[in-house]
Amino acid sequence: MRKKILIVLGIILLGVVGFFGYTIYQFGQFVDDLGECGMSAGPCYGQAVEITLETSKVDQYLACPNGRIGFISTQDTLSPIIFKVDTNSKLVWALRLESDSCSGIPLKQMTGMEILEDKGLRRIHFFNQTYSEPGTIYLTNDYNFEYLCLSPM
Repeated sequence: MRKKILIVLGIILLGVVGFFGYTIYQFGQFVDDLGECGMSAGPCYGQAVEITLETSKVDQYLACPNGRIGFISTQDTLSPIIFKVDTNSKLVWALRLESDSCSGIPLKQMTGMEILEDKGLRRIHFFNQTYSEPGTIYLTNDYNFEYLCLSPM
């Protein structure tokens, strides 16, 4: 009788441990499926655009080791443009950050842009005034645009 009780308790214990193990595994799969931005909105990759810097009003520049990253239309109702120029002020790339490419979340006014580097990550933090939430622009090791995430507060 005692042996049967121990066998039943062993089976129950094995079932409980298996259930919790499977639950933790499923949670890990869920987190992996969220993508680059996790629970945040995104990723937003932007749309390549052609711009002429001579005729554009640049709102802000951020210095980076191999040039400067600039922002156009961050304080009006147009979709903002982020671009990079090299050390010779030659345009490297330019991207328009459309709401449609950002999960439909409005992104018209950006403030507080700053480059942060830690743990090997290069990114630009900003505040999306239109939707009242912070955001992060992730950069490659060469300070090129990788993707953008909008974080809920």
